[in-house]
Amino acid sequence: SCTTTGSYDNVIYCTVCGEELSRETITVDALGHTEVVDAAKAPTCTATGLTEGKHCSVCNKVLVAQENVAALGHTAGEVTVENNVAPDCVNAGSYDNVTYCTVCNAETSRETITVDALGHTEETIPAVNATCTETGLTAGVKCSVCGEVLVAQETVAALGHTAGEVTVENNVAPDCVNAGSYDNVVYCTVCGAEISRETVTVDALGHTAGEVTVENNVAPDCVNAGSYDNVVYCTVCGAEISRETVTVDALGHSYNAVVTAPTCEAGGYTTYTCHCGDSYVADETAALGHSYDAGIIVVEPTTFATGEKLYTCQVCDHEKTEIIPKLEYEIGNVNGDEAVNASDAVHLLMHTFFPEEYEINQSGDFDHNETVNAADAVYLLMHTFFPEEYPLTQPAAMPVDPTTLRRKEDEE
Repeated sequence: SCTTTGSYDNVIYCTVCGEELSRETITVDALGHTEVVDAAKAPTCTATGLTEGKHCSVCNKVLVAQENVAALGHTAGEVTVENNVAPDCVNAGSYDNVTYCTVCNAETSRETITVDALGHTEETIPAVNATCTETGLTAGVKCSVCGEVLVAQETVAALGHTAGEVTVENNVAPDCVNAGSYDNVVYCTVCGAEISRETVTVDALGHTAGEVTVENNVAPDCVNAGSYDNVVYCTVCGAEISRETVTVDALGHSYNAVVTAPTCEAGGYTTYTCHCGDSYVADETAALGHSYDAGIIVVEPTTFATGEKLYTCQVCDHEKTEIIPKLEYEIGNVNGDEAVNASDAVHLLMHTFFPEEYEINQSGDFDHNETVNAADAVYLLMHTFFPEEYPLTQPAAMPVDPTTLRRKEDEE
């Protein structure tokens, strides 16, 4: 340590059995103290101080002891005034004379000084005159500083109203139906207050009837009655006193007849019309019907198509059309001479060369090969000699437009 020597042993042991073989004690000198300075502490006005000292930083032994230094004491400053309480009319005032240390600012002395009360300052309270309805007050005294009443005011009784002459107010004149009125009012001659009010009623005057006036005049018409009002009004206020409604009978209709003659398609009738616009229809007659002429054929019928016949009405020119049925034909009678013979075969053969000069009334395709040619003419000729071996059957017997077959031949 700092003041005591140390030591240690150097020992050798057997590595096999652990027996101590040798031991040597070694002595170590004491370390000595490690000095640390203990700083001095200055004294204050009220606390002691310390001188500088020393101690060991290892073992804390005081090497140089610190000594006390006496406190310095306060240093008095100038007197300061505090807690200043001003005196009033009835209460004393006061203040403190205080001294503080100029070094630490601690209070070193305090003296309280008392100031006498100031006393009241008198002020007159004006009197208040009494009125008709309100009391008055006598004069009083109070302090002008604190407001304390020193001499109280006394109440003076109200004087009461002084009645004046009667005055007329709110004059409402009566009229025909409404009563009138007015107020008799008395006021105080001093303050002007209303003392009394009496309302007087005046009876209504009643209406004054004028002459009869006609109003709401509605003239009668054919079906509706008319009317008017006889009215009497008051000549003063204009109010209606009486009203009588007088009814006038309807006039009835006066019709004018207009006859409409019948036509081919429409019937006739008579229209009856009144000047008021009312009308009705009567005396109806039947339509005459059309009167058509014998008619003209506008499209001749063929074995392939129907024809048309046009008829015209001789009265109104109305037109109608009738269909003429297709012409009947015999299979093989291509020239239409009412017999099937060799001339039909020749006609059909010429048709194949000159179709426009030699028209046929049926297809002409008697051999059923869908073309009309010389072979069909030969087939038709053979039929005239051997009808059973060369029969004329469908579809060649059906009416077919021959131009259709000719177009097919041209295409082939």
